[in-house]
Amino acid sequence: MKTEGQVGQEKVEVRHTAGPWKAAGEEVLASHPGATLHVARVWNVERYNGSTGANARLIAAAPELLESCKAVAALQASTEGKGLLDVSSVALLEAYRQVACAIAKAEGRGE
Repeated sequence: MKTEGQVGQEKVEVRHTAGPWKAAGEEVLASHPGATLHVARVWNVERYNGSTGANARLIAAAPELLESCKAVAALQASTEGKGLLDVSSVALLEAYRQVACAIAKAEGRGE
């Protein structure tokens, strides 16, 4: 999927399958109306370090991690020259919520 985003003052073209993504064993899937898309398959590395499920969860969290990073970057850009205390607490709390949810998903604590 091709979408546009903005990081600070720079427009960025994004080319990836739209989220949310979900880890299902070794598969990473994206659900869209009328279709389930296979985004990635994680190689079974359980015999080496037991990380297959964790790797799939981290990949599945990528869209949310990207969006939360963009939210924090936008928040930072909006405060340049003002200091962080000038940011509304609502914007700061929303950026924190996005980051916390993305981290929880990557760690397998939330979907």
